[in-house]
Order: sequence, then structure tokens, then C-alpha cells
Amino acid sequence: MNRAAAWEALAAAEGLGIKLRLDGNRIQARLPEGDQDRFSNILDRLRANREEVAAVLRQRTVAPPMPPRVRLVHWSPKEAPIAIESCSVVVDVQLFIRSTLAQLSTALANHSQWVGWSVPQLVDRLRQAGVIVEVDG
Repeated sequence: MNRAAAWEALAAAEGLGIKLRLDGNRIQARLPEGDQDRFSNILDRLRANREEVAAVLRQRTVAPPMPPRVRLVHWSPKEAPIAIESCSVVVDVQLFIRSTLAQLSTALANHSQWVGWSVPQLVDRLRQAGVIVEVDG
């Protein structure tokens, strides 16, 4: 399994409600209640590719580069799913953070280009996901 396939397997597991995290070099999984047999295929897939899955989980703990003029103040992404004000529910927190940072970068670089949210709204959306940034200027 390559890194992209590991991301896909993790997304599939998390889509089923499985919570995965690293504890040292061990991967811990917390399964939702109910019929545990329905998780056997995805758990087998994750077990067979432990190293790649662990690498992806490790990568998730690292903050992405901040756009120009943005300084990271606090990095503590919440566990998915999270509710974002305005009735949004985020199931891929890392993707949400990265895309919101990209929107913030675009909004700061070109004030006339609409990215769907104002700069203060983008900063607040990041805060709700557990990432606190400050914008210079």
C-alpha cells in the first residue's frame, strides 16, 4: 500500500466511525458499538499496512506550512467529526484545515477575489477546528 492508499484506508475506517491514533509506535483503534464483524475487512487492511498507516497518522500531527502573513499560534486539531458554525460538519479535519489555509492565503494575497468567506471568518473556522492563527496587518 502506498501513502495515498493508506490515506484512503484511514478515510474509509473513519467513515465507519473507527477512531485511530498513534500511541508511541502502536496504532490504537476505537470501534463504535454494534456489530464488530462489519469492521473486520477494514481492520485487516489497516493491519496489513501498519507502517504506511502509522506514517499517515504521524503526518497528521504536523502543522502544514502557514500562508504568507499568517503566524500559527496554536495547533491542536480536534477529533473528527467536528461541527463548524453555519451547519457544517467536517469529517476530514486535516483536509478542512489545509483547504481553509489555502482560502486564507488567496484572500490575503488578492483582496478582490472572493473565496467564500472573509478573512475573519476563515480565521474563526480554523479556530473551530483547533487551529489558532493571527494575521499580520
